[in-house]
Amino acid sequence: MSAVVVEELYAGALDAPSGKLIDKLFDAFANLGRLVTPDAADWQKAGKIVAKLGQTSGFEQKFPARITHDILIALTARKTGARVVTGNTRDFIRIREFLDFKMHGT
Repeated sequence: MSAVVVEELYAGALDAPSGKLIDKLFDAFANLGRLVTPDAADWQKAGKIVAKLGQTSGFEQKFPARITHDILIALTARKTGARVVTGNTRDFIRIREFLDFKMHGT
């Protein structure tokens, strides 16, 4: 699991029980050695992709911050051979214009 996904799960946890469930999920992946953290090269590549998306799509000012996490998730999935499973297919399809990774929309 990407550490970026963990951060997004915590950010969306609106109550203590949800946070505790995410703690258990985090611990399970950490104990299995299955947490993947974006490295400096991933951040560099994400910045380049954000710039390309901005040049080709002319997106609003807040869009780069919002899509950076999705790009980092795609980069870490690609690095490990994992598949991104998402209900947010629109943004990930846009990312696939610049980055090859496996994806399954829900």
